[in-house]
Amino acid sequence: MTLPYEEYHSLVATKQFLYDLINCAHTPGVPFEVRDRALRVLKHYPMQHRLNELYKDHITDNRSVLKEYNNGGGWGKGKDE
Repeated sequence: MTLPYEEYHSLVATKQFLYDLINCAHTPGVPFEVRDRALRVLKHYPMQHRLNELYKDHITDNRSVLKEYNNGGGWGKGKDE
């Protein structure tokens, strides 16, 4: 089951992925059609402040979540799992 903070961080990461797709410097060789589709999807993607508003009761300080991710090798995993 996906937890709300995992959902939030997935949405944030997806947004960054889409921005990277439309940036030729970050993703050379991506076909125009893929870049165009990513741009169309981003047109109505929620802005960061909207995501924060929607998940305000479920998100924590980004540093602690990123520390958890880096230590455990993935979302929702501890060091010993």
